[in-house]
Amino acid sequence: MRNPLMDDARFGLVGDRSYWLSGINTRGTDGSLGTIDVFSKGFGVTDPTAQAQKTTVGTTDGTVCPVNPYLREYRHLPAPPSATKANELVIDAKNIGAVTIDPKQARSTERPSCG
Repeated sequence: MRNPLMDDARFGLVGDRSYWLSGINTRGTDGSLGTIDVFSKGFGVTDPTAQAQKTTVGTTDGTVCPVNPYLREYRHLPAPPSATKANELVIDAKNIGAVTIDPKQARSTERPSCG
């Protein structure tokens, strides 16, 4: 997600990068949100299926007595399933005006087009 209202350029805080994407900018200048998801088939894997949520109870001091008890909810992803490598990027973008893709890091020489 790109949220220009969260940027503070005075301190070098500009959230316009993610993995092999950079220069992510939204279409408007009103501070509205933009989202972009880019999946590269050049890695030869697909997204793993998330396992069911698990829950455990613990304490911060490691004892059985409930001093500072907490409830932990978590999921662990399995290794990603193998897939046929392809020179293809799958892009899903909403309210994005510009983005730069590093093809070497994305393992793709595909030149994306918008339409």
